[in-house]
Amino acid sequence: MWEYLSINHQINNIVARNFNQDPLENFFGAIRSNGVRNINPNCNQFINSFKTLIVNNYNSPHSAGANCEEDFNTVMQSLSHLIINNYDDSHTVDFACNIDSLLNVMSEIKNNDSLLHVESKKYVTGYVIKKSKSKIFKKCSNCLNNLCRSGIDFDSFNYEIDYTKKSLFHPSDEFINLMNNIYYVIVACLRDNPTSKFIKNQIKFFIDSACDFSRYYNM
Repeated sequence: MWEYLSINHQINNIVARNFNQDPLENFFGAIRSNGVRNINPNCNQFINSFKTLIVNNYNSPHSAGANCEEDFNTVMQSLSHLIINNYDDSHTVDFACNIDSLLNVMSEIKNNDSLLHVESKKYVTGYVIKKSKSKIFKKCSNCLNNLCRSGIDFDSFNYEIDYTKKSLFHPSDEFINLMNNIYYVIVACLRDNPTSKFIKNQIKFFIDSACDFSRYYNM
């Protein structure tokens, strides 16, 4: 390796400590410990665990709980900046004029949805129900019945990755459609103007305008 690098790429020195298996060990350890411990994931479970880890660690330069040194890198801080960023909201912005173009972008995103995206959003929707149950409606059976299917969807991605077959929630088609529309709004707004300092207000405005919550007002 050293001969190849020095001859073909004129590399004069190498930090040997970077050539070790610690990062690989940490990565596979995190994959196997994601959610309910699964020490022998199949290909689909591995891919989706990897995506989950990316999102969970996206706003941190250091992998939480990992056996490695923190490098103080800040390049992946944009998600945290987007959510926490403070700005002067004393100036009003008229978002209504952009709603037609946003609906067109939402339609384009929806038409390009792959099966993987569709099933992944079902998983996220189930997670939203789980968190809402623990923090908002708790023991309200009426709320749970309005958000979940009457039976288990055995063909869904949720059922496949549910190792215990009783840990995940199976959302109703109506709630899946609502969460899908919220997703399309967020993606469309980020595509339209990702650097806007009013992006959070813009997303809230379009969610209120383009998503129908009427079914859930009286839950």
